[in-house]
Amino acid sequence: MNLITVAHAIRKTIIGAAALALLAIPAAQAQAPAKPGAPVAPAAANVSKQAFGAWTLLCAPVPNGGEVCEVQQALLNDKQRQVGSAAIFRKGAEMDLRVDLPVGVYLRKNPSLRVDNGGTMNGPSYLRCTPRVCIARMTTGAPLLDSMRKGTNLTVTFNVTSERVMSARLALKGYADAEKALLARAK
Repeated sequence: MNLITVAHAIRKTIIGAAALALLAIPAAQAQAPAKPGAPVAPAAANVSKQAFGAWTLLCAPVPNGGEVCEVQQALLNDKQRQVGSAAIFRKGAEMDLRVDLPVGVYLRKNPSLRVDNGGTMNGPSYLRCTPRVCIARMTTGAPLLDSMRKGTNLTVTFNVTSERVMSARLALKGYADAEKALLARAK
């Protein structure tokens, strides 16, 4: 197994576990507001976290002395309930978008994306489902990233059944600064 394959496996394990752990905290807090002075659940060990508006930059060390980072946010439906998450991370010279959606989505139709009132774009392709989420991923192009830097909301639309569609929103406030910080950490 070469070093790139090992680093990729570690990245998926560390960032995936950290993102799921951190996403569980806001979801639990949304259901039962914390009382003042109540203890906060600890974040995953050795994961640094920095907020940029609605986005969070997460970085975790890897055994070779480097680190893996991504910017992430909870994906909210129209009732402000979390239905998944989204993350942008650097893969080589490109940026990738990963969207984690509920298990049971209709896998024959990939999600679509729309920034504000712009046109609908082809979204990420489903890769696999785990017992907790279905993962879709795509390499982002300059037009999508530019729209995200300037926009207010990114809507992810996906099929729950062949005919029933659900939309969820990502706030883009702070995205441009989060992306800059991600790129700075990835050097």
